[in-house]
Amino acid sequence: MSQEMRHQIFISYAREDTEAKERLFNIIVNRFPLKDFYPWKDSMIGAGDYRQIIEEAIQNSSSYLLLISKDFVSSNFINTVELPLILEQEKLGKKVIPIILKDFTKSELSEKLPTISELNFFP
Repeated sequence: MSQEMRHQIFISYAREDTEAKERLFNIIVNRFPLKDFYPWKDSMIGAGDYRQIIEEAIQNSSSYLLLISKDFVSSNFINTVELPLILEQEKLGKKVIPIILKDFTKSELSEKLPTISELNFFP
């Protein structure tokens, strides 16, 4: 199966949560050995316009994992670039899966990011 036919999963996370992102990436790769899923992460970016490459990756993905933490909700890049595009894709029927990390609650998320507080969550 070609990479284009697999489901690309975009992982949105704050830099401070890189370790959690890597653990999740490895779980996906080991559990689903790239047969059906292709997890995309920003460390795959080579030379080029970082923002444009991320925007294209979001548009080309079929699913999105949001690693929610205090750093995630306070990230300007996530709030102004990634989340608006991801929520636009969610309206088109693509899957958005928020995963709460660290010491963060859904009620805190409702206060900080009400636009995603109604999604189904994984603690």
